[in-house]
Amino acid sequence: MKKRFFIPVLLASAVMCSAAETGTMELTASKDTFGRSNKRNSNSGAAPFLLLAPMSGIRSLAAFDLSSVTNEIEAAEFSFCIQEDSSVPLSLTVAPMVYNPENAGWMEGRGNLGVLGQNAMVGEATFGWRSYRDDLWMGKDGRTVQDLMDKNLWEAPLAKLKPQEWTAGEWVAVPIEDAAFLEAIRKEDVKTVTFGLWGTSGNGIYKIGSRESASPARLVLTVKRPEATAPIGR
Repeated sequence: MKKRFFIPVLLASAVMCSAAETGTMELTASKDTFGRSNKRNSNSGAAPFLLLAPMSGIRSLAAFDLSSVTNEIEAAEFSFCIQEDSSVPLSLTVAPMVYNPENAGWMEGRGNLGVLGQNAMVGEATFGWRSYRDDLWMGKDGRTVQDLMDKNLWEAPLAKLKPQEWTAGEWVAVPIEDAAFLEAIRKEDVKTVTFGLWGTSGNGIYKIGSRESASPARLVLTVKRPEATAPIGR
């Protein structure tokens, strides 16, 4: 299936490296879920899809474990797969969640009752709390936030994608040319980065692949190869 690339409106300047100096590695989502403001205590972590919609009250999360990455991250590409056709294009935003060990440690959960989710168990991520009846989501200033819609929970968007045609099987890619935040997380004790996705215009509910589907979200990293060590005596 042809892969289409959509260029975000917010891009940092690129750092150019020759192919000989860098390599790539691909990660798939280590956990994901979605939350709805009208089902704020429900969890959908085991659903075979993630939801996007042209309303602020639906947020999807996709996280990646960077613990297997040993080399410096120089750039990256986040991508997700469209699961069902829609006759109406969707505009959406992709942004990294504010990093701290509490936010990074969210639990996917076992919810799998369609688009509504099911009542969360203790420790499972929900819309209203990071973990139901447990720890709150934390904002940029270190204070708790009320839900996934709170602007203080999100860093500046990586992309604000204009209306995209919505065709099943197509991949939407978001280049990350300034990967400093990924490199910083790679050096933390809890090495998990979380991306948030939400719709801004369109009509209805849109589905993308989850970790439980055949097409989970991907993160392709461009990493710096270590310099070769010259033999002793040369």
